[in-house]
Amino acid sequence: MTLSESAIREHYRRAKPVYEALATVKNYPTIGLNDFVGWYIKRDHDDVEAI
Repeated sequence: MTLSESAIREHYRRAKPVYEALATVKNYPTIGLNDFVGWYIKRDHDDVEAI
């Protein structure tokens, strides 16, 4: 199934209040809407054997 760009955009427009509600818990930020700086680190090469 392939969704159009406008369908995806509309989904996130409707879901935005949910993400906003999950963005903080008792004034502490969650990963809901943070900028993700340093949150996800992509390595060029993973040592699969070590994992």
